[in-house]
Amino acid sequence: MKNFKIKRNPEIQRNSKIYKNPFLVYFLTVLVCVVCSCTKGNDGDSGITLKSADSVTLHSGETSQIEATSSDTINYSTQNKFNATVSKTGLIKANYVGKTTINLKNSHGLTSVKVAVIPRISLYPEPYIFKGMRKDDVIAKYGQPNATMSSAIAYTAYSAKAPILMYTFNQDGSVMGASVTVSTTYTEDLSQHMAERYFLYKTEGSTFTYINGLSSNLTLWIILKPYNTNTWLVSYIPSE
Repeated sequence: MKNFKIKRNPEIQRNSKIYKNPFLVYFLTVLVCVVCSCTKGNDGDSGITLKSADSVTLHSGETSQIEATSSDTINYSTQNKFNATVSKTGLIKANYVGKTTINLKNSHGLTSVKVAVIPRISLYPEPYIFKGMRKDDVIAKYGQPNATMSSAIAYTAYSAKAPILMYTFNQDGSVMGASVTVSTTYTEDLSQHMAERYFLYKTEGSTFTYINGLSSNLTLWIILKPYNTNTWLVSYIPSE
């Protein structure tokens, strides 16, 4: 069994007649306020001008500087820190594979920059799994399994580098988890594959536990451990 090297990511003219009519003045004032509030998100209304692209694609660990001008202070924030963070000066840092939005906001409104974090290594596709999933959902996605047991089904040609995909089931028929097998030949690639996608939550001996999000965005626990001397087992378990 090759040693598994842990890889981590380093962390928006007044018309004179109308003017004389108090009711029309009030009506137009309300109308203007409604229209402004509905269009506040546009660049022209926010007073923020993007000098850089309104969408960026990065690898995990890479950075990109937002270039923007405004009549007053711009406050930067990210919709999902798990995928990417942004500094007070607009420096985006890509964390884990996925998509998020960086908001640029000032006192007039906001604009945004879309961020896509893509992997360098794709050892296998992430298994299709969600809380409450059942066997029919698995079969609808992957077709009839190659092997069926009392509480599990398996596919034996899932991916070139992760040939076996297995689903296990609870007594009520819901999916307990999904697992893939990866040869120790690909240990280095597997380490990179995991580090680009998931946060390493804890390590116990040769067992590594990852998560795919933070707080309310967490949907999966991913457990990596040796299956035998030649194989890694990667298990995906829906979060409660």
